[in-house]
Amino acid sequence: MRVSPTDRYFEATHRYLVRRAFRATCRVDLTRFDGHLILAEGRRKECRHGSGDVARGRRWSGRRANLRRVVPMDPGMEEIHDGDTVWRFDRDFLESRWACLWGRGCQGIGPEPAEHLGLGCCSIGADLGDVDESRTIAALAATLAPVRFERHAEAGEGGIFSDGGRTHTRVVDGACIFLNRPGFVGGAGCALHLEAIEAGESPIDWKPSVCWQLPIKVDWAAGADDTEVATVHRWTRRDWGAEGETMAWCCTEGSLAYVGDRPVIDSLGAELEEIVGTEIYVELRHRMVHATRPEYRLPDNREDQ
Repeated sequence: MRVSPTDRYFEATHRYLVRRAFRATCRVDLTRFDGHLILAEGRRKECRHGSGDVARGRRWSGRRANLRRVVPMDPGMEEIHDGDTVWRFDRDFLESRWACLWGRGCQGIGPEPAEHLGLGCCSIGADLGDVDESRTIAALAATLAPVRFERHAEAGEGGIFSDGGRTHTRVVDGACIFLNRPGFVGGAGCALHLEAIEAGESPIDWKPSVCWQLPIKVDWAAGADDTEVATVHRWTRRDWGAEGETMAWCCTEGSLAYVGDRPVIDSLGAELEEIVGTEIYVELRHRMVHATRPEYRLPDNREDQ
């Protein structure tokens, strides 16, 4: 049966649930960090994450209710049709040499530049998409050893969430609880990211979706004839909300972060593919590489497995 582009987009933030839910092998009770997956003596027990359909439905319904009428396409956008979804891509950003400067010049997102603190964009914690994502992050957090997770003790004592609804990670001493500070023996940076690399896996499978997607942003709007338009662009200051008004620096502005050795279409290829799906990404990259802009529509009779 064909999977809609909308479901596929939201499944990008759930896909790692299937791959990660039963992989943990350490002898730890995952409820210690607010998790719902219990492991005892290294034996995997049943993990009731649910199908994810209800969670996707809540997120999708809320987004549908708030859709705005789409504005005409900017000439700098690349457009690909996929059934009822029209994808629009910020060509300028995808062709740019933007690169994450964390640990090598990132000034953070606070009101004053603070490169020396090594906070990056982690100073306000991470929003979590739904209950499935919060459960997965809790389960993964519980597999982290103290040598990898600087705030391990704080997580054990007070959990990793800032609210009872488990929609946001805790901020401890000015940053997300998962952020290891410069000089920590287990390495500076996101503890989940570091553990993923150590395990030979993609950080996409470990980190909150908002974290691995940055600086990619997707805006959804109502299109013509019951279509929806998904605009993929760089995260801007206004996308940060109230925090954006006081940020001393935004890495997608100016020229400081545009020092990569590859264009974004390649350097963030894994993230883009996870968001839009393989077929759309392959077509998009083909156009970017060959500088072509044909009318392209995925076959309506295509079946996704």
